[in-house]
Amino acid sequence: MSGLHTQGRIVSPGRLARRQWRRPLACIVLMSVLVGFASAAVGEVTLTPLMVEGEVAPGAAPPGESFRIIERPNYNDAGVLFVNGNLTGNGNADHFLFHGSAVAAQEGQDAPGVFGTYNTFDEFQTRRQINASGDGVFFAGIQQDTDIGSEATMLYRYNAVTGAVTPLASSDDPVGSMPPISNSSTSNGYAGIFSDGGFGLVGDIGGVSTSSDSAIFKNGIIAAREDDPVPPELGLGAGIKWDTNFSHVSWSASGDYAFYQDTNLSSSEDKVCVLVRAGTAMLLAQEGHTLPGGTSPVDKVFETTLADDGTWAIRGELDSGEFLATETGFYMESGGVIEDPAGLLDAGSILESITAIDINNNGDLIYAGVIHNGGTPTDIREGIFFNGELLLSTAVPVDGLPYGGTMVTNVFHDAAEAFDLTNFGEVVFQGSFLDGTGSVLDGVFRFAIPEPATGLMLLVGLGLVLGRRRGA
Repeated sequence: MSGLHTQGRIVSPGRLARRQWRRPLACIVLMSVLVGFASAAVGEVTLTPLMVEGEVAPGAAPPGESFRIIERPNYNDAGVLFVNGNLTGNGNADHFLFHGSAVAAQEGQDAPGVFGTYNTFDEFQTRRQINASGDGVFFAGIQQDTDIGSEATMLYRYNAVTGAVTPLASSDDPVGSMPPISNSSTSNGYAGIFSDGGFGLVGDIGGVSTSSDSAIFKNGIIAAREDDPVPPELGLGAGIKWDTNFSHVSWSASGDYAFYQDTNLSSSEDKVCVLVRAGTAMLLAQEGHTLPGGTSPVDKVFETTLADDGTWAIRGELDSGEFLATETGFYMESGGVIEDPAGLLDAGSILESITAIDINNNGDLIYAGVIHNGGTPTDIREGIFFNGELLLSTAVPVDGLPYGGTMVTNVFHDAAEAFDLTNFGEVVFQGSFLDGTGSVLDGVFRFAIPEPATGLMLLVGLGLVLGRRRGA
């Protein structure tokens, strides 16, 4: 019997020819399926609710209280949520601080480390931070039981293991054992906690001249202060000083920090955005100067953000439009056509403005923006973008949203600092959605960044296998 030997078996030439014809056909079909899988994965987002308005708040007093208002979530790589807000129906005990899976502190509870007649928690402020270990820092107003309208301001550290709350800075410290800050909810804030437990904050130094009272503290020591000379390495010239309050301060896990601040330069270029890394200052942006890749000069900076390793991203306003820039070289301006691989919007949709940003150690960038759907200014949407591509849009159904609802316009309350992007590609954000009855509810949601490369990697692997077989 004539034939060919294949791995110990005898196969006729006709049968072998048919097998050789079937193999590429099967591969073509498989490759088509995988290509479809790869493209379909882009933009497919499934939400996991972490906290929803109306749900019972674990650990709240009295038991059975539910969430009403939720403010700017923080979230770390270990999956620990740190957030504050308001409860329903609890009068003078409705403000809460939530850590992990339960309420950690609540208005009306005893506040440790206070002085004089100030003794209980009042409101918790939003500019807090959590580190990789789950420890956090937060500002709180402290009230007198005898005078509800009288408050002090404290910065606290929350210990994730013990649940202990330790004061770090106070506006009511007569012995001066902590950094002095004034009782001002607008001048104090931007708290940060480092991987080693150190901390940073912006404080309005109480009892000092009003022309030189704003300061950045790092581990209790003044790192920059209004009316002090700017670091010479910025190259701004002799005699240039910091002016007015420090703002938009962000902190890395190692204690690097970025901020936006006025100087006494001429009014056309006096505002600067600065990063201090390992003690050395560097200029990120300056009013009146055009960034690399930009089409017009910077007017102001709205937000800075630092990854755990200090990788930076900033967003702000140009003389014409808005911008977003990162240390990794990503730069974009508002007004451009949106990349929408999942087809969530009409063709020709325009990014009108940028409302929130975050960046991780990988240099991946998440941001939110206001959209003119189909380029129509009256058809306004909001969206979440990852590395320039739209992932999620209002008015479009999203898997995992409670009651089968849709995200609504004005989804991001106080959008600045309203995101956390982990180093493992998870996004946590605060947003509003329509429930099944048409009511608008607030919530905190998590989703994993889709991985469109999965199918492509399978294609690469298939190509390698075919290449080996062909060469055998």
